[in-house]
Amino acid sequence: MKTTVTLVGLVTIFLGFMGSKSQANTVEDHATYELAQGCYSIQSPTTGKFVRRIHNGGLIDGGLSYDINGIGLSGADAFYLKPTKFKQFLLHDRAGRYFSAHFPLQMSSGPNAEVDSEWKIEAIQDGSGSFIYKLLNLGLGRYLRHATWDGGLFYSRLVNGEQAFKLIPAQGCREFPEAQLGLNRTDVIEDHPAPGEFIKGFADFHTHMTSYEFMGGKFLHGRPFHPYGIEHALPDGSGIHGPWGALDIIGNLMGENDINARHDTRGWPDFPSWPKHSTVSHQQAYYKWIERAHKAGLKVMVSHLVENEVLCWAHSTINPASWIKRNGCNTMDSVRLQSNSLVDMQDYIDAQAGGPGKGFFRIVRSSNEARQVISQGKLAVLMGIEVSELLNCGLQDNPCTKPKVDRVLDEVYNFGVRTMFPIHRFDNQFGGTRIEDGFINVGQAIASGRFFETKECLAGVEGQNMTNGFPLIGKVPVLKDILAGLGLQPEYDEDRRHCNKHGLTELGVYLINGMIDRGMLIELDHSSYETSDAILKIAEARNYSGVISAHSHLQRADGHEPSDLHERIAKLGGGLAVYNSDNNGLATDLNKMIDVKARHNYLVATGIGTDVNGLGAQAGVRSNIADSPVEYPFTSFDGLYTFDEQTTGNRTFNYNNEGIAHYGLLADQMEDLKKSGDWRVYDAIYDSAEAYLRMWKRAESNADTQYINPLPQEPFSIVDHRSGKCFDIPGNDNNVGRNVNIQLWWCDKNANDQKWIYKPKSGKLHNYANQNYCLDYEGWQANGSPVKLWDCAGVPNQHQAIDFVGSTIRPRGNLDFAIDANGWHDSANITLWWHHGGSNQQWTRKSN
Repeated sequence: MKTTVTLVGLVTIFLGFMGSKSQANTVEDHATYELAQGCYSIQSPTTGKFVRRIHNGGLIDGGLSYDINGIGLSGADAFYLKPTKFKQFLLHDRAGRYFSAHFPLQMSSGPNAEVDSEWKIEAIQDGSGSFIYKLLNLGLGRYLRHATWDGGLFYSRLVNGEQAFKLIPAQGCREFPEAQLGLNRTDVIEDHPAPGEFIKGFADFHTHMTSYEFMGGKFLHGRPFHPYGIEHALPDGSGIHGPWGALDIIGNLMGENDINARHDTRGWPDFPSWPKHSTVSHQQAYYKWIERAHKAGLKVMVSHLVENEVLCWAHSTINPASWIKRNGCNTMDSVRLQSNSLVDMQDYIDAQAGGPGKGFFRIVRSSNEARQVISQGKLAVLMGIEVSELLNCGLQDNPCTKPKVDRVLDEVYNFGVRTMFPIHRFDNQFGGTRIEDGFINVGQAIASGRFFETKECLAGVEGQNMTNGFPLIGKVPVLKDILAGLGLQPEYDEDRRHCNKHGLTELGVYLINGMIDRGMLIELDHSSYETSDAILKIAEARNYSGVISAHSHLQRADGHEPSDLHERIAKLGGGLAVYNSDNNGLATDLNKMIDVKARHNYLVATGIGTDVNGLGAQAGVRSNIADSPVEYPFTSFDGLYTFDEQTTGNRTFNYNNEGIAHYGLLADQMEDLKKSGDWRVYDAIYDSAEAYLRMWKRAESNADTQYINPLPQEPFSIVDHRSGKCFDIPGNDNNVGRNVNIQLWWCDKNANDQKWIYKPKSGKLHNYANQNYCLDYEGWQANGSPVKLWDCAGVPNQHQAIDFVGSTIRPRGNLDFAIDANGWHDSANITLWWHHGGSNQQWTRKSN
């Protein structure tokens, strides 16, 4: 096939090297993204005058408004451009007010960030290589207009005048309110590991970045980000917790062990009583705090989407703040909502950094992608699920079937989930949970219609003490009515320990094999001994490394020692993390897991799970901190940063006084651990990111089949989302040759050259018309590299494997690229291009 290079083609390739050729990443878009966190004055291209703040005598916002009559930058106001999302901004003026609009025509200097203060900015090239900008007010849905004859600013479509403005770099902006990182860059040269090199840094095996959405979205106060900034992300909590936290019943009970506990609800900027290490109902992982932990060596974070229908229902009954405008309690609806929220968080952080892909927080779908991200100095974030009614298969849900399990597994895999708890807190249709006394047993009865059913534990298994009745919980308002409504009181032999008599069900066996088939990681914490034993037998039969105990909730042996379950996980090459605690307890717990690791051949992932924002307290202050406190400033493990005490608003956090009050103080804890001189524990934690990714890679490689719909053994077509056209080989439908470029063509179900077979282990796409030929791309990877048909082989850098990642097709060796359609017409070429997620890189696999 002959190719003609046109001027348009050259320009397209040039734009691709700048980041993307898609509509979402044009040079105009980049010009807008890069306004983030900048200081600018607004100038009229026609008159040369600038926007200034005036007093117009009106009633709105104290009569403060704006016009375009400022002479020179000295007469102009300067605006700090704070992104709310991609290409949308708040314009924050020198007085700390907002460039705002009010119906029907009025400009105002608003005191608050709100939709009337939010602007979509569109860049336009002015013909001279510079840009001018249109400003669309999102509250009114109208563009800003300038009456050039008198300097007035309007929103009426009837007013003539200019509608595009210059943004001139300025000085003296008032910075937007934000938490400080509390660190300074040193002069050490930054040198991140290449994708194949050993990663020095730590993994957090267990976090909950989106739990502000669970339990109806009215339990955990505060968010890790908010489009309008920290004042809205971490405000006063009385709206959901009530005056002095009086309505925070579950938080008080589970966090303070006192239903009558009270706290000062004020947030930004004072934070008189929260965040603190013992809270379970306040945000502890604001994105700037996460960034501080990342700078201290956090390389891998696992963020679990979380829901518990019983707690959600109970909270919505107990707390009047949950009676209106709350999220639903359906488990999978909540999972879907939270998966979108995690992507929103990534996009928000990107917007702050200047555009898609620029932020430090990157959701990853494979171990290779995680290594690519870390090699760029960013944080790899895995999406997981920890819910009690997994896949909506609780004991009181409709009976689940194998086709439903496959359907919902495929769905969650498609939106990025790579690790999952089969069981959590309560028995479900997949198996039995690790039992707990008291409040959790009430939840078990509500969720399943039965209290925990127990048996004597096997010899050496620790088990759980269980009590008859509910002497403490039975006095709690609403909960006591729930118990009375059940008409039951649990009865147990209080002279012995108990274990759940329920293990893995037949449907649970199908689920576990389905997870292994997709290369998903299996979280064993919260499973009963019987369930864990059965899961490990499946993993052992399939030599599967991807099994994890992430936060100390796996059944232990007597004396709270590691059990045979931990030994078996280590032998498989899985992961053994402990719940993060003060460094005295952490060293004790982690040394036990390191001893287990030492008896086996793999670099076993041993580290910490913080469970931050997950109904669990954070590490407190070690008892002997006064003997050897953390001294500020201290230097990061890699020498790149010096850390001071972290300040958020008017509050300064000192690790020596408060432990892990928020996630950013993980940096201080790692310094405390280094000072202790326990290098065995310190090195294990800082090897945990590398070990985790090795475990994940083994899990991906082990699977006999990897997710694809339809199944890999069946031929399928690859269909362009936009045009509905198929991957096609030019020429005869059943007599294909090699070294021909792949093209788009109308789909013909009888054309064998439009059908493909995917081999997940090799990552190759074999053409069905001649299975000796595979989809291939040039050995060098650059925008515009042709995708063609070639002999199936394993020559390095010539026939590299490909992977389906969601609805994209990417080279396994470099996930920064994707297979891309250069148009939507018949005979449009298929090439490689930088991955940008545009519609021309979206493909559907259609069974034939």
